Amino acid sequence: MSYNFRNLVFEGGGVKGIAYLGALEVLAEREIISGIKKIGGTSAGAINAILLGLGFTSKETKDILWSLDFNDFMDDSWGIVRDTERLIDEFGWYKGDYFRDWIGKLIKEKTGNSESTFADIEAMKDKRNFKSLYFMGTNLSTSFSEVFSAEHTPRICVADAVRISMSIPLFFAAKRSVRGDVYIDGGVLANYPVKLFDRKKYLSSKNYTETKYYKAINSQIANSERP
Repeated sequence: MSYNFRNLVFEGGGVKGIAYLGALEVLAEREIISGIKKIGGTSAGAINAILLGLGFTSKETKDILWSLDFNDFMDDSWGIVRDTERLIDEFGWYKGDYFRDWIGKLIKEKTGNSESTFADIEAMKDKRNFKSLYFMGTNLSTSFSEVFSAEHTPRICVADAVRISMSIPLFFAAKRSVRGDVYIDGGVLANYPVKLFDRKKYLSSKNYTETKYYKAINSQIANSERP
């Protein structure tokens, strides 16, 4: 059977990051993954999205996640005073540096550079069979969800975007942009961004009907048009 699926979105939610492994095996068996062009994710779903988007097979993804000791992500400062200060000032007990470095190493394995930007990934996409990547983050300063992708944030390091999407409130420290905005876990406002690709520009077919209702909901998917 032939499938015409072109977009795939992973919901956030802790253990779902592991639970997705079985679903990925089925998608691979039915040759659905090979047809996917754009892939998005939030929080734990962003981990699956980055692995699949960079060409890791379902088996490789399973091996990576099963061998991971999630306790390693709890990189505090070995001092309650500094950890408490971080919790108050940066809204998280743990630094999140280990997680960011871990993601960077996985990116380097496929691109040769742990600091690859969205623009870099997009430029390599056809040659290395990557997929276009989309991650959700929550901007506390504006109270909007924001999309991180080659379209919206081409110069941002992909590892930073995944780190932002995984900035679990009170667990990982929030991240600040160069303009001073504070970003936390994308799951706060868009844990399952299923409407991420519900835009006319992403349609692969012209067989659709445009309505006023379509326009109304389309503008509320995410604040992804912000410069």
